Amino acid sequence: MLRKHPFVGYVGSIVIIGAYLGLLYYVMTTFMGISFAQNNRPATPDYADLTGRSNRDGPNKIMVTTNGGKTWSRAFGTYDSPDNIACPDTNNCFVVGGSLGILTTGDGGKTWVPNDTDMLTSSLTHISCPKTNLCFALGENGRGSTFLSSTDRAVHWTSHSFGQVQKGLNGLACPTTTRCFVIGDLGRILVTTDGGKTWDIQTSGTDRPLLAISCATATNCSAVGQLGTLLSTNDGLNWTKPAFNYDRDFTAVSCPTAENCYALGGNITNGKFLATEDGGKSWQAVAAASNEGYYGLSCPGPNQCYVAGASGMVRYSSDGGKSWQLQPTGLNQDLNKVVCPSETTCYVLAPAV
Repeated sequence: MLRKHPFVGYVGSIVIIGAYLGLLYYVMTTFMGISFAQNNRPATPDYADLTGRSNRDGPNKIMVTTNGGKTWSRAFGTYDSPDNIACPDTNNCFVVGGSLGILTTGDGGKTWVPNDTDMLTSSLTHISCPKTNLCFALGENGRGSTFLSSTDRAVHWTSHSFGQVQKGLNGLACPTTTRCFVIGDLGRILVTTDGGKTWDIQTSGTDRPLLAISCATATNCSAVGQLGTLLSTNDGLNWTKPAFNYDRDFTAVSCPTAENCYALGGNITNGKFLATEDGGKSWQAVAAASNEGYYGLSCPGPNQCYVAGASGMVRYSSDGGKSWQLQPTGLNQDLNKVVCPSETTCYVLAPAV
């Protein structure tokens, strides 16, 4: 009598189990409509949300220029709300905000991939990417603010603790792969030098809310806030406030070099554009872009700046803000963010009114 070898029986069991799993997978995907793909929306400029609406024609727009603002094209339309954008180079950008989750492009805005963020417990509000495969983000989860990091183009995220509950965080800048600055209400400044594992609280010298921050190097940063607040550091530790009287809020700041920074503030009828050439020790008022409201600022070079704002208007300066050229985008809605990874390539966010 022949005796079945134990190995043969083991293999047979594996085959039978595999067949059952294959049949189960077929039934679930074919008849039940279940997908096991991590991201079942295609990497194209057009996908439908759960209501069946085409995001390509959504009221919230992402616009792009590759010729220094001479022409602008719509890179993406979405029914979600884009809040912030980070572009480590001209081809790679990451957009976050509200129910949008994370939207990424690796080809200069030709195609966009909506990353699946169902596993995230926080709604992302700010993002900073020192490299194309390394991003840091701020989020809100109802209990407070969270800090997250990703090392695979914003697909998977790791949450890091601030050490204590933090609320009212308004800005993030990560000039290196390990150092990040976070600013917020009551003049709060937090810094990490190990990618979010540990945090230190720095003294800002103000209790006014800080609204934006920009870092040219690991230690050269400027932050701006309410009621004319201007802060700068040249060592990444100590922050100074220059003597400058201004009673309006500064809402945006951009530092293309360690010496050159620009700050944008004011409202539609009373705008202010400031510049420093000594790393924030002193600031000078230069020509305002116009009387229209401008909310976004990005300066890719020491003398080159773009501002974006009301009624889809973008203005460009090649002389450090002394003069400005109007660059209509073709939109009538306000633009709230602009980021320029080069002197000729810029992206702007246009949330629906």
